[in-house]
Amino acid sequence: MLGADVETVVRDCVAKCTIAVHLLGQRYGVTPEDSSESLPALQLRLTAEPTCRANLQRLIWMPGGSESADERQRAFVLRVQEDPALHHRAEIIEGNLNLLKKDLIRRLAPEPETQARNAAKSPGGVPKLYLICDPKTRAP
Repeated sequence: MLGADVETVVRDCVAKCTIAVHLLGQRYGVTPEDSSESLPALQLRLTAEPTCRANLQRLIWMPGGSESADERQRAFVLRVQEDPALHHRAEIIEGNLNLLKKDLIRRLAPEPETQARNAAKSPGGVPKLYLICDPKTRAP
């Protein structure tokens, strides 16, 4: 798939999301044809753009501690940490993946009054999580 096509798909998906979760692991990731950015880099850049919805919550998770052997990934992580344009309106979580899980659960759990209102409505309003990950980087 070409980089421009990937951007279109990502923009369409982000338009339907309330939270964008970026998992920055040890590997740089797959790079679409005719692009110099990996999929994670492209996704993070698109959600950081000023044209992206102001109410989109952004979470960026990095394992912390161990440095990647991949030079491209080290450079990308450093850019994310140091470039305000990339981490604009984002919460960076470094360390144990459980920190990210707890934060997501807190964000996705409806407030009691919202939960009561939604219970009275049709059952289609259940929060959904869309996660893209490389099977090679998933924890066992």
